[in-house]
Amino acid sequence: MVDAIETRLATAMWLGGQGPSNEDASEFTKLAASNSLPKVESHPNAYAWANLVSLFTEDVRASWTEAVAEAAKGKGVSQLAFQDVMKLTANIFSVVG
Repeated sequence: MVDAIETRLATAMWLGGQGPSNEDASEFTKLAASNSLPKVESHPNAYAWANLVSLFTEDVRASWTEAVAEAAKGKGVSQLAFQDVMKLTANIFSVVG
């Protein structure tokens, strides 16, 4: 499982692509429950991803939705990145605030 995550994260920050998705939340939960969190020496991308995901509360992770291929809907990458940053920021501030 960690090998597959490592491979996918070699080209993306999140399993869902441009931003966190329910797949990120689900895979993190599985890894944590099985006590199989990645090791930095063997899976550096997965390790960094798991540490990042762990910073979010369960409630925030539960709010992550399914990744959508927005680029296929005619939106450019820069618009996607902006939207993802805004969603992520809103999630963070809803927990902090």
